[in-house]
Amino acid sequence: MKTVLLLAVLSFLMVQPALAQDEKVTLGQRGDNAIALGVNEGTATIGYWHKLSGSDDLGVDFGIQYRDHETFNNQTYQVMPAIKHYLFPEKSFSPYLYGGLIASYGNNDTRETTQQSGSRTESYTAGALGGLGMEWFPIRNLSIGGHVGVRAQYEYNKTTYSSSNFVVPPPNKDEGFTIGTFNSGIRLNLSF
Repeated sequence: MKTVLLLAVLSFLMVQPALAQDEKVTLGQRGDNAIALGVNEGTATIGYWHKLSGSDDLGVDFGIQYRDHETFNNQTYQVMPAIKHYLFPEKSFSPYLYGGLIASYGNNDTRETTQQSGSRTESYTAGALGGLGMEWFPIRNLSIGGHVGVRAQYEYNKTTYSSSNFVVPPPNKDEGFTIGTFNSGIRLNLSF
């Protein structure tokens, strides 16, 4: 997968028009749409962004994480609609304000083979994100950037248990609010 992504990015870069040595690329010179690719803490994201004005982008990112080990299987899916407001869209290094929503679903299955037991935890999350970011436009239709900020979210978790040898306890439910920080990781934006 990494090889395919690298080849796609390199192919995209090779067909870009050449720029003069002293020409700086700005937000206004890129296309109206962008595909965003990112990796953050083991979660791969892909998104679609549309330029609303000279300084505002509206988009949505999708994230997925999948881990399968001998004793557990974990999956997380998330969707994050958001808006970016660029503070200096005429610059090739452009800071921006970031605001968005997040919704996610995840499950974690654990297996204990010697005891023939296990559990399944399902998690639901909904919240809001706000922060600051920076984006660099080294060539006309490519930018590299990321953002950091504060996340406030509601979480609901439900755990069910299974066993063929023991009495199974009733499901366990947990819910509450979390406030913390977040970061987007490194993001590559391909504009068209």
